[in-house]
Order: sequence, then C-alpha cells, then structure tokens
Amino acid sequence: MEKSNYYKLLVNTLNVDSDFDLICEQQNVDAPKTYRIKGPYILFGKENANGRIYDETVIDKAVVEYKKTMIDTKRSLGELEHSQTAQITLENCCHVIESLTKQGTHYVGTSKVLDQLPKGKILLGLLQSGIRTAISTRGIGRLNEKNVVDDYKLITCDIVHDPSSQLSFLDFIVESKNFILKGLDREIVEVAYDQLESKISKLPTHIDEKKKLIAEAVKQFLKQI
Repeated sequence: MEKSNYYKLLVNTLNVDSDFDLICEQQNVDAPKTYRIKGPYILFGKENANGRIYDETVIDKAVVEYKKTMIDTKRSLGELEHSQTAQITLENCCHVIESLTKQGTHYVGTSKVLDQLPKGKILLGLLQSGIRTAISTRGIGRLNEKNVVDDYKLITCDIVHDPSSQLSFLDFIVESKNFILKGLDREIVEVAYDQLESKISKLPTHIDEKKKLIAEAVKQFLKQI
C-alpha cells in the first residue's frame, strides 16, 4: 500500500467481548441519578478487525490533543452508532467523554450518559436491559505502506451495536473521501470542499470565463463527494 498525503475516516473497534461498566451515582435519595460508563475505549499497538495497527506514539499524541481541545473544553461528545462524516451530529449524541487513561495496550475511558437526550435515553435503556454494546473510535488517519496508522486525529468514541458490520459498512461508504488537516489546530477539512474553495477564490473577473470555471469546479466537486 502506497503512503498518501491525504487522510481517511477510520474506525477502530475493540473486541466485542470488551464490556464496560455502567455506574450509577446519587448524592442522596432526593438527588437525580447520574449514569456513567467506564471501560476500554481505544486500542493501540495491535492489529484490529480491519487489519490496521494504530501506532502507540501516534495514539498518545492524538489523545493528548483530544483532551486539550475536546475534554477540557467540555465538547467531547460521542454518538449512538457511527456517523458517516468527520463531524459530530448533536442530535445523535448519547454520552460525553470525561477522561481517557492509558492502561497497557488500551486507553480506559469514562463517559457521562446524556440521559436527558433522546439517544442518551436509548443508550441507558439498552445498558439497563443488559444489551451488549461496544465502543468504537472515529478519527482521521493516514496509513503507511505497512497498513500502520502513522498520523491520526481522534474525532470521538461512539457507541455501536455490531462492530464487525459497522467496520465494513463505514469503510465502504467513505473509502473515496479524502481529508486534510489544516493549520496549527489541525482542522479537519474534506479535500473536495477545500479544492472547490481554492478554485472559486482564484476566479477571473470576466463574467463568461467565470461562469465556465465555476461550472467546471462544481462538476469536479460533485464527482468527489
């Protein structure tokens, strides 16, 4: 596999047998209950179900960045099932990640269940009913020729039901999409949008020529999405 300068939307799911705990906290009998989940969230250094290996130092760096930009700013939302994009969809959020701690070949995470939101209520109901679910990371990564992820930006950790089918489906959906990380903040930008913006910014002033170039830029953009 040739190394690309572009990044792909990647998911990495732990073994389905890796359960996490549901913790119920209540300060007194009159106080509302708070539910948290805790368990292995992120795997590194071992081949996953897609045959990829996430390098330990790469994951360490990604987690440090995620803690600073998302957890510390209380924006570390996770969704119920994977999104097909690199963005967080608020209406699908079910938990907020509060901590990620390195233990062996995993990062153990703790999340607060957002049981006041529709998807959070679903998650809580599933867990209280004994339904098995799994944690799966979603991020932008770049693969080298050995199928090792050598650069990575963590987007979130989602809750999924059937990780094996999720992996295959999501890879198929996004295999044609490319991303770049722009600027010091490593902002995720889909290449198709970035190229369209670049072409439009360089348009000539002549009206007929501008129309022709806009039509061509949009045509190329539509082929890439």
